[in-house]
Amino acid sequence: MAYCGIGGGDATEQKKWDQELSLYRAARAQGVQPDGTKGHQVEAALRASEAAGAAYGSDFNVALPKGVEAA
Repeated sequence: MAYCGIGGGDATEQKKWDQELSLYRAARAQGVQPDGTKGHQVEAALRASEAAGAAYGSDFNVALPKGVEAA
């Protein structure tokens, strides 16, 4: 059986898109504000949050490692 999503997309693309949005929603639920909804953007924001010990967001664009202060 063929899958025809919005605009003629396929099931693989739809699943990838759904997965990225799910990851974005999970990050937002943790208080993290990624720079976009793409998987690599969300994962980068989650890594920055973990490194800084605080939620990445519009008030800090680059998280510094723990113990390092901005100059």
